[in-house]
Order: sequence, then C-alpha cells, then structure tokens
Amino acid sequence: MKCSKCGFINGSSAEFCMKCGAPMESENNDEVEGNVTPVVNNTKKSNLFFSVLAIILKPFTGIKEELNKFEDTKSSIILVAIVTVVSTILSLLQLIYTTVHVVSKSYYSKTITTSWVWDNMKSIDFSKVIGKYILIYLGIILGIAAIYYIAGLIVKKDVKFTRLMSIVAIGIIPYVLCSIIVGPLLSILFTDALTYIDIIGFCYSFVLIIRTINDEFKFEGDSGYYINAICMAMIIIIVYIIFQKSVASAISSYSDYIDY
Repeated sequence: MKCSKCGFINGSSAEFCMKCGAPMESENNDEVEGNVTPVVNNTKKSNLFFSVLAIILKPFTGIKEELNKFEDTKSSIILVAIVTVVSTILSLLQLIYTTVHVVSKSYYSKTITTSWVWDNMKSIDFSKVIGKYILIYLGIILGIAAIYYIAGLIVKKDVKFTRLMSIVAIGIIPYVLCSIIVGPLLSILFTDALTYIDIIGFCYSFVLIIRTINDEFKFEGDSGYYINAICMAMIIIIVYIIFQKSVASAISSYSDYIDY
C-alpha cells in the first residue's frame, strides 16, 4: 500500500506509514477518510488487553491477529517495554512474597509452620533485583528475535526485527503467567505444582513463538529444518542458563528460611 503523503510502499495491512508515520488511507473509501484515524487510535489504546486475552483463549490464531496491531516500530517497542515492565513487577512481587513468607519445616515432628517476617525485606537490594529482571526479560525477547533475524538474513528472508520482537514479547506472556501467578497459587495446594506449571508454561510459549516465527519465514525444503535446529538449540541453551541461575537463586532464598 502506497503512502499518499511520502510515497513509501508499505505492507498491505499497515495502518501507519513505516517511513513518515502518516495514517494509511483506504484505496476504496476515500470519502470516509476523516473517520479512519479516530477509530484506529481508539483500537490501539486497548489492544494490549485484548492481545493477552486472545493469546490465552486462542493462541495460534490469536497471536497472528494481534500481531497486525504492532506492525510499526513504535508500537513494537512499546509492546516490548510493557511486557518487560509488567513481567518485572510480577517477578518482584513474587520475590517479596517468598522473602517475607517464611516456611519452617520440622522433619522430626512432621509439622510445617508459616509466618510473615516483614523485616526480611531489608535484605532485598531492589535496584539490583529490578535491573536483573529487566535484563532477563529484555534479553529473552531481544535474544530470540536477534537469533531468528540473523537466520533470516542468512537465508534471505525479508522479516522485520521489530516484527520478531512483537512475536516473542506476546509469546512469552503465557510463560510469565504460569510461572509467576498460576504456579505459585497452585503450589499452595500441591507442593510440586510450581515445577510442573513452569514446564507447561515454557513449552506453551516456546511452541507458540517458534510456530509463529516459522509462519512468518515460510521456510521451504531442508534449509528450514537446519535453520530451526540451529536457532532452537541456541535458544534452549540460553534459556537453560537463565533457568539454571533462577532456580539456584530460588533454592538459596528458600533454604535461608527452612528449619531442619
């Protein structure tokens, strides 16, 4: 679709020009031009909520539909920033909970007691923790997007880096919800629930991201298998390293408050 302001050729579903930012005009509906911009702006204000809802209710079709709302660079960056900030806040709240909610377990009397020790919050270096979480979530989003973007350059596939960022940002939402909200809540009833929910959330997000990226690249022949194998191997190694460090940190924090 050609921009009427600067003449730049945009994608057929683009709502704004990628070069000058002007709203794209309908080729068959010029007479309602004055009504187009307000509708688009109102849609973009609420698209994050509906994106999350769509990913939960209908993951594969939902992510494809919602990605069209984040085609321009500005929207993609805002999406990544919002997902990173919200994930960081949820992770911080989880850390505070595990720090002040002390679980004392006695194997001799086979009893478990819990208490709230708010003074334990003094041991949390909030600036360091917040910085670590931001780097982790940004690293996951930008890392996966960069790996596939480089792969796309190698096989000469025209896929935008910002588009890949949006795919990963939306794709990790199920994992964040499972590991930070659903898992801890179910672990109150079932001791090992957190581990199982973490695995389910990771697999859900991983398959969602990889399948959506493959739909974007439209790999053909054996090259698609090799590219995917290399990219997924790199992603799994990176995620494993991050997961290993997170587990080690969680075990360390829990062990400080368990009385044997």
